[in-house]
Amino acid sequence: MSACNQDTPASTMLDRLASQTIASPGNRRFSLIMGHEVDEVDIRELEGKIEEGMGNAGRLKRAQNTLLNISIRVPPELLGYIFLCIVGDHNRLRSLHGACYRFLFVCHRWYHVARSTPELWTFWGHTLAHWLSRFDRSGALPMDLTLNLDQVSGPSSPLHGPLQVALWDHAEQDIVRSLNLRSERKGVLTEVLEALTPDENQLHVSSLQTITLHFVDASAFTARTHFPRLTYLELAMGTHVRDWLTIGNHTGALTTVVLTLKNEGIPSFPWIPELLCFLGNNPHLRDITIRSLETVDVDEPAPHHLVPMHALERISLEGSCGSVYHLLRRLHCPQSMDFMCLTMAESQPCEILDTLGQSLRKHLLHERKFRTDLGIWLLCFSGFIHLQASDTTHSVDRIQQNSFASFQARLSEAMNYEEYAQLCEDIAACVPMEAVVYLGGEMGMDIVIRLASMFPNITKVDLDYVEVESGFLQSKQGGIKTKLFPSLQKLRSQVSATFSPWVMGHTA
Repeated sequence: MSACNQDTPASTMLDRLASQTIASPGNRRFSLIMGHEVDEVDIRELEGKIEEGMGNAGRLKRAQNTLLNISIRVPPELLGYIFLCIVGDHNRLRSLHGACYRFLFVCHRWYHVARSTPELWTFWGHTLAHWLSRFDRSGALPMDLTLNLDQVSGPSSPLHGPLQVALWDHAEQDIVRSLNLRSERKGVLTEVLEALTPDENQLHVSSLQTITLHFVDASAFTARTHFPRLTYLELAMGTHVRDWLTIGNHTGALTTVVLTLKNEGIPSFPWIPELLCFLGNNPHLRDITIRSLETVDVDEPAPHHLVPMHALERISLEGSCGSVYHLLRRLHCPQSMDFMCLTMAESQPCEILDTLGQSLRKHLLHERKFRTDLGIWLLCFSGFIHLQASDTTHSVDRIQQNSFASFQARLSEAMNYEEYAQLCEDIAACVPMEAVVYLGGEMGMDIVIRLASMFPNITKVDLDYVEVESGFLQSKQGGIKTKLFPSLQKLRSQVSATFSPWVMGHTA
């Protein structure tokens, strides 16, 4: 009895302690953890994987940020082309005012890069409106100035303000790389040139490498400015330069020059002696193009000294025959010169052509020269055969380079076909290889077959237009091309099988 009474209080006390232990929050957490040991291990593994994934995500984010830093990874010129296509309207840059949202078509980050990358704005656009909208973003970086249109209207010039100051700053820092002015507003162009040379006693555009000037009097600009790095010069469309000798002294690295000597009959350039002084002061010239040469006296005495042009590779002259003759006879061109194109605007007496041919004889691989009363003239030298017609609308195309393997002639509608065929017979005597003949205008198949017989190795004849009413062929899509075989019999069979029985009836 007493034993039972002793056991009961002990068990009751144990139950009370157990209930207190379970009831405490800390012990409950302990019991929960102890009862789910496997779940605890899974949570730790999951936390480890999360940390590893966050580390990988961080590394990917850093790599992405590096790739997105396009101001470093992508050249500014490439970005400039991208945004030119996005912002441009009909291939012309518009004012960025109200159009910046177009940058978002690429991506948001590129938008911020474009707005904060000065290299993108070294090209200010084609109009004064473009200049005004972006000149302040270029900073102190080399600049390319182009002015083709001007859409800014108002009583005052837009150059009288921050834009003019920006031009002065770029000129003072000598960071103008190219100048391309083609606007017809001569006053604006003059102000641009004056802004680039504000101080007559200092040089401000000695870094210029390219100059193109149309519709502007550039005499003051060129007379007081040196261009030691200028490699390309184009003056045309009424551009006046009065002191060729001064310009020549201020340039020395020129490799290409393009000159149009007059516009609409108004002479704007001096005579040939000044032009020769200019060419003589630029011994590195490789490419010369001169258009609209003035007519000079044919009886002018022969020159005592020739202007050496040792680096000359190409020369193209257009004008009166007398002017072309008097200019060429004063130039000492290298025998290795690659290309010469002469365009005579009007028919000249044969003795002038003979004299010019004699002066160029040192360039000819053959002493033959071919001409007709219509002014067709063939020059053969340095791997080229070049046929030049007096009709500039149907002027000649170049022959394949560096060999006599091909001959290409363009036939004008006004030419005498018999004279042309006779000319081709003479050409065939000195061109024994393959020939490609382009026949423009109304050309009968009898002439085609005759040419094929003269050129045994002819490979192709392109027929631009042939009349059907006269028993010839007609091209409905602008041109017919067929491969002609060497012999006349094969030529006839090829033509008859390809086109129409009219040909056989006409050429039999």
